[in-house]
Amino acid sequence: GLLGAWSASGRAARVRPLEALRDHAAGGTPMTRLRWITGVTAVAGGLALAVASASAREDSLVNAVLVAAMALIVGLTLLAPVTLPPLVRAFAWPISRAAVGMLAGRNALAAVRRTAATAAPVLLTVGFTVLVTGMVRTTAAAYAMGNPAADQAEEDRLVWLFTLLLVGVSAGYSGLAIVNTQVMAASARVREFAVLRLSGATRRQVIGATAAEAVLVTGIGTTLGFAVAVPALLGMRAGLSQKAGAAVPLVIPWPAVAAVVTACLVLAAGAATLFTCGAISPRRPLFPRSGKSA
Repeated sequence: GLLGAWSASGRAARVRPLEALRDHAAGGTPMTRLRWITGVTAVAGGLALAVASASAREDSLVNAVLVAAMALIVGLTLLAPVTLPPLVRAFAWPISRAAVGMLAGRNALAAVRRTAATAAPVLLTVGFTVLVTGMVRTTAAAYAMGNPAADQAEEDRLVWLFTLLLVGVSAGYSGLAIVNTQVMAASARVREFAVLRLSGATRRQVIGATAAEAVLVTGIGTTLGFAVAVPALLGMRAGLSQKAGAAVPLVIPWPAVAAVVTACLVLAAGAATLFTCGAISPRRPLFPRSGKSA
């Protein structure tokens, strides 16, 4: 929290007086030199750790996989303003023919910082879910290859139930972060919504564009979450295969992952729709009074 406040306040303090009088919907330059260096270093270190985990000792294999995933999460979060634009274009292309879809894609591209902030909770939630559930299932599959005892089934079931509980609690906290991000984004876009209304867009079109943007960002966050977890899981599978002397399958429990992704999608789209409806309520003035003439 302190680092985030220090970074934001320092960025605001460097704004020149004339620049402060202008609106910057895009948020200015999204990347700094320090962010570039830290992001690239974290991604390179995470990939190196994922590769090194293939030859790690059994007692340090799990730690190596977790550290690799954490490094990739930090790196991709820092590099999000760079990696997001091509992903936004790819995800927005199927819906770009419709006015609502085109508007959603352009909004996500114009405000890179907002898109990155909205995608970050989804990235963390999906990445954590895929990583933890994949580690548990893949490790169980490797252990079953060398210990096909019947009494192991009950222990595996208890471990899996505990894993689902852990993922559920984590997803709950991440859901609060997703909703909170949508609330802050909607409250900061009241003037933008007013401009759209004055430009001829209907309330339904504005709400639809915001919901489509939330779905778009959720899809991007899900993709980045898989990009974080899969390299670490592949390194762990290689290490387990080397120790077992046979190929260990990479097991990802798709029903659990799909449930978490669906929950993120519902929360993001629902929160965006709900708070956009409140921001463009017919009883709310298009341009709130601010003490100075517009």
